[in-house]
Amino acid sequence: MSHAGEVPAVPDIVELYRQHRAFVWGSLSRLGVRSEDLEDVLQDVFITVHRRLPEFDGTRASLRTWLFVICRGVASNHRRSLQTRHAAVAQSAAEPRLVDDVSPEEAAARAQAKARLDSILAEMSFEKRITFLMYEVDRMSTEDIAEILGVEKGTVFSRLHAARREFERGVRRLQLLDLVKEKAK
Repeated sequence: MSHAGEVPAVPDIVELYRQHRAFVWGSLSRLGVRSEDLEDVLQDVFITVHRRLPEFDGTRASLRTWLFVICRGVASNHRRSLQTRHAAVAQSAAEPRLVDDVSPEEAAARAQAKARLDSILAEMSFEKRITFLMYEVDRMSTEDIAEILGVEKGTVFSRLHAARREFERGVRRLQLLDLVKEKAK
């Protein structure tokens, strides 16, 4: 039990992996790491976490903020290494499956929903997209987002507002396309 004014102890790497694997996986995915590379990059993140664990200062940043900063750095390094490779690697069409007992119809509906979401998000600038995802999906505070991205809190609010507007426009555009396709039948 920690006393007032003491920083709680940082869990060991095995516990960190158990507690934060899903968060790191999702963060890497949203940072643009390809599905077939996610497992390798996730491992690189936790190797970096293990190496840098003694540097973690819970008084300066939350653990999730610190983990996201590491994810961002490792994902950036991964992207650079992909760009310098001369051999092309074929991208897998199949996403890793977490649940195998869904019907083909459900799998198709999920794939279509994901493709639609990805198309809306792809139209946003990286800054707006990552701010939107960190806030709406990862449920990070605006303070944490500002710290991670190295911007003012007002910039986070501005990007979030603009991203929400773009997201809503994208949803309306897709709904209109669906309506037009339905009427054309």
